[in-house]
Amino acid sequence: RRLTTHAESNALAFCKPGEPYLLAVTLPPCDRCLVDAVRYGVKIIVCRPSPEPDTHPVPHELAKRLKVEIRVIERD
Repeated sequence: RRLTTHAESNALAFCKPGEPYLLAVTLPPCDRCLVDAVRYGVKIIVCRPSPEPDTHPVPHELAKRLKVEIRVIERD
């Protein structure tokens, strides 16, 4: 059982469905947050690369199936 919510889902709770187009986050979204974003109408998610790509990868395949673009901004 989830006792807390991720920042993405918390931010979306302050929006009306269909209102957000872009979601900017510090880490790649988990699958659940990605689905939540799509339900609200988000089309583009901007994030930094995962510091742990083996355990927290960018969900590009799921994003492709859900027709949402994930833009990863590389670190300097």
